[in-house]
Amino acid sequence: VVAIGDSIEASVIITGNLLDAGVSDLWAKSVSQEHARILQRIGARHIINAETDAGKRVGHLVAGNYLDYIEIDGPYTVVKIHTPLYAVGRSIEDVQVHGKYGVTVVGLKAPGKEFQYGSKELVMHRNDELILMGKQDQIDHFIQG
Repeated sequence: VVAIGDSIEASVIITGNLLDAGVSDLWAKSVSQEHARILQRIGARHIINAETDAGKRVGHLVAGNYLDYIEIDGPYTVVKIHTPLYAVGRSIEDVQVHGKYGVTVVGLKAPGKEFQYGSKELVMHRNDELILMGKQDQIDHFIQG
């Protein structure tokens, strides 16, 4: 992990030296988009911009219907939501979660019960927490019904 934030030059030099030394699974902190682009070009596999990442996450949590939000590389996100009202008492298959909305229910956590992996027979209830994966617009469409 290279977590130097004050000196872009030092960060890039250390990252390059670690890569030259054979470290293949390297995490590096960036302080700007340009810094992240340089780190990516020289071979850093995981680039973290804590301020930007936290800002996006908090923005989605404050503005949306999400209980939790994780951005995955590319257009995909994983979110935790309560079951939308239109889906209460219905199975994943009945709602056509994947077919109609393009969203995958990874799992469901009912209050006081064990986590259950998503299956087409799984019935969603009012206070259940759903773990969904999909593109942002697809997830929003599923939430709206």
